[in-house]
Amino acid sequence: MTADLALRVLLAPRLTAAERQTRLTRLAHALSDAVNGRVPCPDCGHRGPHDDNGDRREPMLCCCECGSHFDAPR
Repeated sequence: MTADLALRVLLAPRLTAAERQTRLTRLAHALSDAVNGRVPCPDCGHRGPHDDNGDRREPMLCCCECGSHFDAPR
């Protein structure tokens, strides 16, 4: 998903260098948040960082605010 999105940004023919850099920076921040468990909880909206279950096959996060379990972003 993310490698494909980055490749599409890099190969987009009508973007200026500044637009391309802005989109790649935004993508890098989103990836960093997802990797560090900083995603909004679907129940309470808290942005974490949340604990994960350490399972690579079925990753889940546990909200540090309300304790709800939800699927981790992939």
